[in-house]
Amino acid sequence: MSELIRRPGSSPAETGKGLAAKAAELVAGAERKVATAKQEARVALSIAELRAEAEIAQDRRDRGR
Repeated sequence: MSELIRRPGSSPAETGKGLAAKAAELVAGAERKVATAKQEARVALSIAELRAEAEIAQDRRDRGR
């Protein structure tokens, strides 16, 4: 929160630029986290699909005995 207080000797424009840079940095970090979460979800879905397919195949083999 202290970043929101203008430092003595800084112009409002300089303070605004600093805050904009910090905001851009936070947005970029959030975007990276979202991208990582999406990738992890894709991997989890792929694993679940493979397990389901394996279970179906096993059920078919068991019924064939």
